[in-house]
Amino acid sequence: MGTEKYGCANFNLLIIYFTYGYLLCIYYTRRRLLVSFWNIFNRRGIFIYGLENIT
Repeated sequence: MGTEKYGCANFNLLIIYFTYGYLLCIYYTRRRLLVSFWNIFNRRGIFIYGLENIT
């Protein structure tokens, strides 16, 4: 019974580890996408900002 309990605990820890890693992976990929999107937006945003300042 002791080994089963230990195995179950290990399994739960594994699930937590994998879900945490998965979420971290999603977070980093989204952050990278957001950064690239923000860079593109900034290039156009500066142009729009300049137009707004002129008008």
